[in-house]
Amino acid sequence: MSLNFRRFLFVLFVIIFAVAGTIIIYYTKGYRVDFSNFSIVKTGGVYIESNVAGFQIDLGKNVYNDQSGLFKKSTLISGILPKKYILTIKKDGYNDYEKNIEVLPSQVFRLFNVLLVPKTITPYFSATNILGDSIVDTSGSKIITFDKEKNIYYLYDFSSMSATSSSPINITSKISPIIKQKIVSVWFNPQKDNTFIVQTAKGLYQIDLTAKIASPIQIGKIDSVSIQNNNLYALLENPIPKKSLNTTSSPPSKIITYDLSLNSKVLEFNLPYGASSIVKFAPINNVVILLLSDGALYAYDFSGNQLYQIAHSAKMFSVSDDKNKIFFQDKDGKSFVYTFDDEKQFLDASQNISIGLKLIDTLNIDQVWWYPDSFHLILEYPNKITVAEVTQKNPNENFTLVNSFDEAFYSSTNKILYTIKSGTLNFWDISKI
Repeated sequence: MSLNFRRFLFVLFVIIFAVAGTIIIYYTKGYRVDFSNFSIVKTGGVYIESNVAGFQIDLGKNVYNDQSGLFKKSTLISGILPKKYILTIKKDGYNDYEKNIEVLPSQVFRLFNVLLVPKTITPYFSATNILGDSIVDTSGSKIITFDKEKNIYYLYDFSSMSATSSSPINITSKISPIIKQKIVSVWFNPQKDNTFIVQTAKGLYQIDLTAKIASPIQIGKIDSVSIQNNNLYALLENPIPKKSLNTTSSPPSKIITYDLSLNSKVLEFNLPYGASSIVKFAPINNVVILLLSDGALYAYDFSGNQLYQIAHSAKMFSVSDDKNKIFFQDKDGKSFVYTFDDEKQFLDASQNISIGLKLIDTLNIDQVWWYPDSFHLILEYPNKITVAEVTQKNPNENFTLVNSFDEAFYSSTNKILYTIKSGTLNFWDISKI
């Protein structure tokens, strides 16, 4: 082998080493060749968190497997060429989940709270021959139903969960002799068994069926009631001062907070609007959400006596389980989520702003509840109940949970959806779909 040839090989290997080393360095830094336009680009990635494991990810022409496991609840796909994709997540027995995404250089496109919904969902318990056409309240395995035509409240106890039917207790006939007033509504007392919160035209009472005692909570006309954990909140009108000359304006209103564990009133604060103009209210810590009859939606900080407006033409609202968000829908069907705290990581939303949601058939939504993760909504339509995402990414996936029902009720405490159809009561465990 001649000296010149050896020098040629040396120079060739040096060039190959330099080129290969450069390629390896750039490859490890995430650079790839985009053969669609024959250019070198910096790649990005996709990060996915889901409620189930073992799924498949279709991204462009490539297929990836879920990487989550016992100690890892996510999947990260790196080295993806920057461009727009249709991402599809698939798992046997589940509906396909699809998103239009754009991967950018040196950035990771993140999908949090991906909810894969089974294609077939069945109730985990059913009870037949149910009296009453609507569900009023639930407490564990106990349920209160109401017969609108007969104006009777029934109590069912499904503690055993072994029978498909249960003997109802007519609690109207048991409460009426104690209260001796017409019953407007009935709720469970979450602090004491066999005790109920009863609203009448004259006030709000605790009824102990065992002791057959009625204890007043608030005397006077009660417009609406909200029970959350240990606390009861009641909206009522303040009396108009006898010397007042203003008889045309709506009388002022107030909200009382009653601690059911202490059996005492712990707070009372006045509202800037009359009770007759308030369609719905919901307390959240030191703030109460007010929906007025004209569509105005307000957040009223009663600790600082501050009022700020969220919407101008709302027709419904619902508070998330984490108390950080409000879903509201305008009268024209447009739907929004208002955030109390920063949700930049999950929703790309800052504090105290409204983001629009692209929901399906919005004008036919009858009722809205929040899914337990506070990033999905349970939507009741006239002929179905679905679960939809709270997201700004498209498309907004909407999957059917229940196809046939007459009345529906969701308990955020039990995480159970209840439906009644022709006298059959079904229990749907929403937290396990």
